[in-house]
Amino acid sequence: MLTSTRPTPRLSPEEVWETLFSNVHENASSTYKAFYSSELGGIVTEPALMSVAIDDHMVHRGHAVFDTALLVDGYLADVQDDTGDNRGKPDHERVEGFDQGVFVDPEGNIAEGPNMNIGIITHEKELVAPPFEHALAGITMQRVLELAPQLVDEGELTGIAQRPIALAEAQAAAEVFLTSSSLQVMPVVAWDGQAVGEGKAGIATLMLRSLLDQDMNPESGAGMHVEVPYHTLSGAIDY
Repeated sequence: MLTSTRPTPRLSPEEVWETLFSNVHENASSTYKAFYSSELGGIVTEPALMSVAIDDHMVHRGHAVFDTALLVDGYLADVQDDTGDNRGKPDHERVEGFDQGVFVDPEGNIAEGPNMNIGIITHEKELVAPPFEHALAGITMQRVLELAPQLVDEGELTGIAQRPIALAEAQAAAEVFLTSSSLQVMPVVAWDGQAVGEGKAGIATLMLRSLLDQDMNPESGAGMHVEVPYHTLSGAIDY
């Protein structure tokens, strides 16, 4: 049996131009009047040319590719729609030459990192994450919150909550961790030069990381994996 797949085309300048103009939304001309293009070095009024170069996207979003997913043994793990309610971006970021910054909302509560969610483990062993009101509803954090009840059942955690977390409470927590598709579950061992907890990765954080690792394994049976068709992506032909 011969299975043929269409290889990725190499576009000529004429084809690129034609594609740009053919994909313009019918209402674009009446909606978008002008656009400054740093790539072209001027203002354009044609919607087909109103595009943002990936390096510009990196500057104003904090990372070059907005949507990322983890690839595990040839499968994309936990791919979902992550366009959560992101009303009211945090006011400022605490960055003083350290590895990561933390956004703080107008009420003085922690919100998120530059491209990651943040959570804490209290000294009472409660897992607490900020509500998604001032933070992107990250898929990894959502999955961690879904998996964490296993640790409650095992007596490793006393509870799970999403509520506002004051900056001072977060800095004084027993454990602090970050989540994202690239970091997965990453312990924070110092904040503003001061040790978090014992100054090393906490037990609960490591357990959450282990749960997520198991969940992302295609053999876990979680049913949240999408096989990557490498032959289609590469334009290869299977015989």
